[in-house]
Amino acid sequence: MAKNDSKPRLYHVIPHLFEIIKYMSESERKELQSSIISNLSDEESRQLLPMVIANISESKRWDLLEKLEKWQKSKLSEMREYPRRPAFISVECASDEICFTDFIQGISR
Repeated sequence: MAKNDSKPRLYHVIPHLFEIIKYMSESERKELQSSIISNLSDEESRQLLPMVIANISESKRWDLLEKLEKWQKSKLSEMREYPRRPAFISVECASDEICFTDFIQGISR
């Protein structure tokens, strides 16, 4: 994702990172953890990953988000029956507890 005016607001970055991470396999998560956290056991890394992401600098969060979005796109393209087309559509998401506006950045059949 380019660092420009169309990027999501900073407070969307952390939830978006974890949204992508939840689709990773255990081995992919371990690889990500080892690239972020070194010299820790797997259990320590697993417990610290949310804290590390919350505490890294804004620029490192953006870099991580860009890396994970590329990973996500490659994985999704392998699974899609129909190709995705670029789109930029504003959507309002709501539940009983929260309401926010976000963007759809691609759409398929």
